Amino acid sequence: MENSEPRVSILLPVYNAADFLNETLESIAVQSMASFEVIAIDDGSTDDSLEILKEWKKKDSRFNPIPSEHHGIVEAPNLGLKF
Repeated sequence: MENSEPRVSILLPVYNAADFLNETLESIAVQSMASFEVIAIDDGSTDDSLEILKEWKKKDSRFNPIPSEHHGIVEAPNLGLKF
C-alpha cells in the first residue's frame, strides 16, 4: 500500500515576496521528487504574496498557504511547524 503522506515538508516563510514568489514556487514544483508539501506562512504581507500563494494552492494541492499577522522571520517558521 502506497503512503499518501508527503516525504518532505518545505517550510517557507513569506513576507512581501510577490516579485519573486512565482519563480520560487515554480522552482520547487519542478523538482524531480513529487512527494512534498509546501507550508508557506504569509507573515502579514502587504503586497500580493498571499494571493499568489492561494492561486498556487488552487492549481497544486501540495502548496498550503497559511495567512498570519506580521510577527517576523523567527516567529513565521515556528507557526509553520504547527501544521
